[in-house]
Amino acid sequence: MRNSSTPEKATGEVLRFCAGISPHTPVYVPVVPEEWASPGECFPSVKTAVERKGGRMVTGWALWMWPRVYIEAEHHAVHETEGGKLLDVTPKHAGEGRILFLRDDTADFDFATGKAKQNVRQPLSSDPAVAEYLAAAAAMSQFVLDHTENRIASFDRAKSAPTALRQIRAAHAFMRKFVRPDSFCTCASGRKVRRCCGMEEAVVPMVNGIRMTPSQFEAALMTTGNKV
Repeated sequence: MRNSSTPEKATGEVLRFCAGISPHTPVYVPVVPEEWASPGECFPSVKTAVERKGGRMVTGWALWMWPRVYIEAEHHAVHETEGGKLLDVTPKHAGEGRILFLRDDTADFDFATGKAKQNVRQPLSSDPAVAEYLAAAAAMSQFVLDHTENRIASFDRAKSAPTALRQIRAAHAFMRKFVRPDSFCTCASGRKVRRCCGMEEAVVPMVNGIRMTPSQFEAALMTTGNKV
């Protein structure tokens, strides 16, 4: 879920959201990517940084905000150097130079299963499309987490159909209201909204690269024995 970015300031709105997650105060942490780090792989990246450079891993949440739309906390880890400086060693897809980080000592990462914690999301708009968009994303994320072992998700497509279709339709309704047709789609497909989730009928990015409409996707999901 992107189009959100690092909050420019830790406003009262941001601080109230954080207070419901952790007793710590959020701080800005510079992004200094290490050569071995990959986007979206903060926990193994920080673990490697500690092994090679010393210091320790600090767990918590990276904060992302779409002003007047929603705010989101993503389970995250940063590297605390031996000198006590916090660094985000994981490169960012959008090239951010800093993140707003909320420390949370209870937000450990389970290296045995490779499961991160579910993102925390809160609407900043009263529009029901926003609430459904966030709820559908949370439901899909939880489904994937429930079917993940050793960082690999595996499940019958038929089992994911109701949750996946809900997310697709919620994204479609959300895009039509909040994203310009010439903007990049928040589903991370790399396509513009008008050629992706904002089309007259939403399309689905499939794992094997084939794109389908929801009706085609539903039929494919119902094929027994398929795995994602």
